[in-house]
Amino acid sequence: LNYRPALWQNSGGAVRAREVNLAIVPRADVVFGHDGHFDTCLGIESSGNVEESMARLVEKFPNVRIAAATLRKETSATRNDWGAVCMVDGRFYKTPVRATLEILDRVGGGDSFASGFIYGFLQFGDPQKAIAYGAAHGALAMTTPGDNSMASLAEVEALASTL
Repeated sequence: LNYRPALWQNSGGAVRAREVNLAIVPRADVVFGHDGHFDTCLGIESSGNVEESMARLVEKFPNVRIAAATLRKETSATRNDWGAVCMVDGRFYKTPVRATLEILDRVGGGDSFASGFIYGFLQFGDPQKAIAYGAAHGALAMTTPGDNSMASLAEVEALASTL
């Protein structure tokens, strides 16, 4: 789930984005997003607690086996609190929130989170390792220039081991 108003402004805006997402998610078994996206993209009202939003997501779409989200709070243009949470088969797994991660470029952080999570889950079958790999890869991507991750697997593994 990733709603960007500028990308939808000529295609029906938030209403159309929700229609498209509501057509896709019933066919998905894994959903990535953050608390605001569950609301904007799927109409799942946010209580400010992403775990509650994930539980509502799975209740509304029982086909979803895995929901994963970043926990990002912008404290300034160059500093974010950063962590992640996932719900796998009804159970939650979290990373600690790393306070004031120094950000060089936010673009690609969510995509890098998703790819790190997918790698960790496919490699180990362990949701806790998967969420750690996702959070680590997303953090590393945001601390380097550009929207493509330049992190090596060894760097991701080293940071993931601290989460």
